[in-house]
Amino acid sequence: MSILKRLHLITTSQETTFDEKVTALLSLGLDVFQLDIAIVSEINANIYTVKHVITPDNSLSVGTTFDFSDTYCWHTFKADSALAFSHAGNSQIATHPCYIHFGLESYIGAPIIVDGNRYGTVNFSSPDAKPDSFTQEHLDYVSLLGQWIGVEISRQKTLRQLQHRSEALAAMSRLADIGSWEVDFKKNKVYWSQQTRAIHGVSEEFVPTLDNAIAFYKPGSHQNDIKQAINDAISSRTKWDIESIIIDAHGNEKWVALMGRGNMKMVNALEFLVQFKTLMSKLNYV
Repeated sequence: MSILKRLHLITTSQETTFDEKVTALLSLGLDVFQLDIAIVSEINANIYTVKHVITPDNSLSVGTTFDFSDTYCWHTFKADSALAFSHAGNSQIATHPCYIHFGLESYIGAPIIVDGNRYGTVNFSSPDAKPDSFTQEHLDYVSLLGQWIGVEISRQKTLRQLQHRSEALAAMSRLADIGSWEVDFKKNKVYWSQQTRAIHGVSEEFVPTLDNAIAFYKPGSHQNDIKQAINDAISSRTKWDIESIIIDAHGNEKWVALMGRGNMKMVNALEFLVQFKTLMSKLNYV
């Protein structure tokens, strides 16, 4: 199997985590370069921190730090591109602290760029000199690894931020008694937030539909008003603002203020206010 095929299989796997993918990529790099040590580093304020690592004897652990200027990656950052040497002792960096302290003869590495800023490096090394020089193909490959890792780190960072915002919004919703629900007419499904379920007094197993959602409104004028309001929002995108009563699953009556509006993009159609607190609902028109 070709290197690019193996790379594709690793990076597109849906069953593995980011950390597992990085480990697999480092293992693949060790095979490609025929070296012993693989590291993904983060560099901040002249501190080089090991974020992912593979060594023959597990002598280097995640979280280990070094002075950045004492690592070969300092030269990679200085070059601002992939860099390699196959026999450090016979090169201009034979006096470099990394060679003096660790005796690493061969090295290849590339910068990792995250959101336009230099994050660290992906690098491979060995205490043994490499019999053959690194090729341009090797440099291109390690650059490709650095690019993928940088993009994925950025994506993971975004996902964490979104999760944090989602958790913060959920906490605010619980405190303010705010719920949300969404109707997907294409799939004919209704989605309720956890707080919406709490407001209606139903469990996680309850499957909401548009009909049984409307059924929570007190029979008579209250149900008629909400039906008419929803129909108006769907057909003419008109705004509406009414007050009504819902009867939760335990038989408790709750006054609600309901506001809705149509949307030219056929989304975000309804907003609900519950017990003087905001209960937002969004309809996805398809």
